[in-house]
Amino acid sequence: MSKNTTDALFIQLANRNYFVQEEPKAFQENPFTEDRELISILNRVIPKKIYGNISNDLTHFGKRIKNEVAPLAKDATQNRNNASFKKYSGFGKKIDEIWVSKEWRKLHDIAAEEGLIQTAYDRTKNGAYARLHQMVKVYMFSPDSASVTCPLAMTDGAARLLEQLLAEKNKFSISDEQEIRLRDAFNHYTSRDPKKFWTSGQFMTERRSGSDVNAGTTVGIKDENEEDLYHLFGYKFFTSATTANTAFTLGRIIKAKAKITEDNKLTYDVIEKDNRVSLFFMMMRNEKNELNNISVEKMKDKLGTKSLPTAELKFNGVRAHIIGKPERGVANISYLFNATRIWSFMGSLSAVSRIYYLIEDYSSKRRVFGKYLIEHPLHIKTLSKLNMVFKGLLQLFVHVTLLLGHSENESATIPTAHLSVQQVGNLLRLLTPICKLYGCKLSIYFIQEVLELFGGFGYLEDALQIPAFIRDAQVNNIWEGPSNVLSLDVLRAITKNHQVMTDFISDINYRLDSVEENQHLSSSVENIRSELEEIKNFLLDQRKNSKLYSIIASRSFAYSVAKITISTLLIEHANFTNKETDVITANYWSSSSFPLHFDLSEFNNNNDPIKHFKVEQQILKSKL
Repeated sequence: MSKNTTDALFIQLANRNYFVQEEPKAFQENPFTEDRELISILNRVIPKKIYGNISNDLTHFGKRIKNEVAPLAKDATQNRNNASFKKYSGFGKKIDEIWVSKEWRKLHDIAAEEGLIQTAYDRTKNGAYARLHQMVKVYMFSPDSASVTCPLAMTDGAARLLEQLLAEKNKFSISDEQEIRLRDAFNHYTSRDPKKFWTSGQFMTERRSGSDVNAGTTVGIKDENEEDLYHLFGYKFFTSATTANTAFTLGRIIKAKAKITEDNKLTYDVIEKDNRVSLFFMMMRNEKNELNNISVEKMKDKLGTKSLPTAELKFNGVRAHIIGKPERGVANISYLFNATRIWSFMGSLSAVSRIYYLIEDYSSKRRVFGKYLIEHPLHIKTLSKLNMVFKGLLQLFVHVTLLLGHSENESATIPTAHLSVQQVGNLLRLLTPICKLYGCKLSIYFIQEVLELFGGFGYLEDALQIPAFIRDAQVNNIWEGPSNVLSLDVLRAITKNHQVMTDFISDINYRLDSVEENQHLSSSVENIRSELEEIKNFLLDQRKNSKLYSIIASRSFAYSVAKITISTLLIEHANFTNKETDVITANYWSSSSFPLHFDLSEFNNNNDPIKHFKVEQQILKSKL
C-alpha cells in the first residue's frame, strides 16, 4: 500500500470518529408560544377576553426576541463589549466617561419601544392585568437583555414611586412645583419613544452602610435661592445605573456654609446636623450634558453582569430636590425597592426558565452509554424534580405580580378579588421580600444542578450560557437585601402588623377550601393545613418568647411561608387543569422538604434554640 493511500485511509478513519454534538435550543421559534408552563398558568389566571390582547403582544415580542434581541445580546455580552470607564481625555481633560456597547444601547431602545416599563402603567385595556402583562414581557426579555433589565428595574421602581406620590400629593407633601418636575420624569420613564425614554438609578449603598440605609453618611445642604433644592455631598459605593438620566438617593439634611476651595472645589463647614434621612431626586447631567457635580471614582470589577456599568460615585455638591417630608426618606423609597425586589426574583426565574428548556432539549440530543439522556431513569428523575421546582417558582412569580397589579388597579375578575385592598397590601408586604429571598436562593441551586446535567458542556464558556447565568444570578441574592436582611424584614412586617399573618392564613384557607372535594389533592390539602398549624404555633411562641428567638427563626419562618404559598398555588392549578403531571407536582411540593425548607418544629417549645445559638456565638467569639 502506497504512502498516499495509507495517509488517505488514516484521514478517512479520523474523520469518521470526529463527533459534533448537536446544540440544544431553549426554543425553536418563539420563547412565549413554546413556554408551555407559563401559558398554562396564564390561561388559568387571565380572563379569555383580556388574554387574547396580551398573548398577541407576547407572541409578537417573542418573534422579535429570536430575530433581533437574542443576536444583539450575544454581541453585547462578548468580553470586548464589557462596560468600561475613561477618566481623562487624550489631552488630560477630566471627562469621567462610561462606555457601553452599541448593542447594549440598542437593547435599551428596544425596551422602550416594547413598553417594558410603560405597559404596567397603561391600564386602559388590561386593567389590573397590565402589571402581569409587563412582567411577563420582561421575564421573556431578561435572559437576552445583557443586564439592561437592571436599570429598567430601577426605572420601574421610580415610576411606581412617583405614581404613588402624585396620586396622594397632600399625604406626601408634594408641592405644585414638585408635581410638575415629578410628572415630567414619570412621563419620560413611561415613554415608548427611545429618544424621550429615561432610565433612573437608586443610589443608596455606601461604604459602611450596605443594606443599612439609615447608616448612610451622604448629607444635603439647602440652596439659599431655590425652594426644595439641596446640594448633596457623599460617596456612593455601588451604583449600577450610572448611564441613567435620573436617580433617587438618600441623605441627611444639615445646616452648613458652603465654600469654594483654592482648587475650585465646592465644600462646606457644618453648622448643625439633622439625623433624619430624606429622599432626593436628581438629574445625572446638567443642561450642558455634563455630570451633575458627580465624580466617577472607579468601575467595579464584579463576578457577573459585565456588560452593565457599575461604579463608585462621589457627590461634590450634586444639585438634587427633596421629595416628601424629610423624616420619611426610607419609608418613601420603599415604594421603589418593593418593585425592584420582584424584578430581582423575576431575573433569577427567567434564567431558570431558559436553562430548564435548554436541558430538556439537550436530553433528547445527547447520547451516552448507548442511550439518549432522556432514556436514563436517574436523569429523568432529576429532570422531573427540576421541572417541579420551576413550576413552583413560576406560580409564585405570577401570584405576587397579580397582587401588585391588584394593588394598582382593583378588578372584580382578578383571582385575588376576594381580598380587600388592605388585605392585598398586607400580602404584598409579606410575600415581596419572601419571593426574592426564597426564589433567588432556590434559583442558584437550580442552575447549579442543571450545569451538572450538561456535564462538560455546562462548564464551558463558549458552549452554553450556563456559567454566565450562574455568575449573573448571584447578584439577585444580594441586591435589594440578602437573605438574612430580608428574613428580618419579614419579621418586622409580621411583628409591626399582626393582621399581615391573619390575612395570609385566611387567604391560604380560602384557596384550599375551593379544592377540598378533589380526592386527588386531598392529601396535599391536609399537609398544607398541617403546616399552617405549625405557622400558628410558631407565631404564638414568637409572641411569648424573647426577641432573639424570633430573630434566629426568621429565615426558617420565611422559607415555610414560601413553601406553603407555592404548594397552595400548585394545588389550585392542578384542580383547574386536572392534569396528572400538575397533580403530581402539587402533591410533591406539599409533602416534600425542598433544599430551602426548614422545619419550624426546630423552634418549638420542646427544643431550646436560644441555648444552641449562644453556644454557637461563644465558639465564634473565641476566634476573635
